[in-house]
Amino acid sequence: MKSFFKYFLVAIIVTTLLPLSSCKKGANDPFLSLRSRSSRLEGTWKFSTQTYNVTQISGNTNTTRDYTYDGNRIKLVKVTKIGNSAAVTDTSSYAYSETMEITKDNTFKETIIQSGVTYLIEGNWAFLGADKAADLKKKEAVVLHFTKYTFGPTVSTSGNTDNPSTWVLEELSNKTMVISKAESDIQDATHSSITKGTVTYIQ
Repeated sequence: MKSFFKYFLVAIIVTTLLPLSSCKKGANDPFLSLRSRSSRLEGTWKFSTQTYNVTQISGNTNTTRDYTYDGNRIKLVKVTKIGNSAAVTDTSSYAYSETMEITKDNTFKETIIQSGVTYLIEGNWAFLGADKAADLKKKEAVVLHFTKYTFGPTVSTSGNTDNPSTWVLEELSNKTMVISKAESDIQDATHSSITKGTVTYIQ
């Protein structure tokens, strides 16, 4: 009888945890969360860290750009190599901060301050469905449609299907959101652009 109750208890625990663990979509999502994926996405997020690389080939010119962020400044290391000539390295940095307010009515506001200039970007967001070809689960990625840009005194608007951006959420927990950057545009052996890395936001 004790064995029966032991297995009965295990069955109850398993059937309780399975629906909760189904919230795990990103590779580094928490195994167990009492909050839905939508509610975890909603809130005010602060740009925290950034590490990614862009490699471009255009004819006989090969360019790599490495971006990092230390909490205050974005640092860019650009290496350019033309043909058989020696590589040329340029390093620059600029002050940067960003907050992203994501609301449950499927709108967002992004405030960027770069080198003392404030940029406000507004728009709509929605989770994407499963995509076998892209190896994405349902709600693993979110698409952002930008509808309004405010740069200093300049304001511009566009339709809500213009300029979409897709975020693949590698991690979405209560306080951390990690976006995976993995984009490629390969035309041929001498014309391509590949981006890899991650961007982290915190609450």
